[in-house]
Amino acid sequence: MSQYALVPLIQIASITGVYGVSFMVIWASLSLLLASVAVLLRPMLRYAWMGEIIVPLGALVACFLRVLLRLGVSKSRPGS
Repeated sequence: MSQYALVPLIQIASITGVYGVSFMVIWASLSLLLASVAVLLRPMLRYAWMGEIIVPLGALVACFLRVLLRLGVSKSRPGS
């Protein structure tokens, strides 16, 4: 319910159901927390946070791209 305005993200529910949307939100939030902890614990390592954030960020980008491509295909069809 909290993600109703983020249409590209909630479209993953067509594949995974509402639990997939909840999983993506929790996964992204947890990865941000772990990235900030990595920065605080290892401030001298420049890219310590990237290991925590790259996979969830890639999954979110994939969700958004899937929806954008799907919308682009449906809009380019005549009669849509």
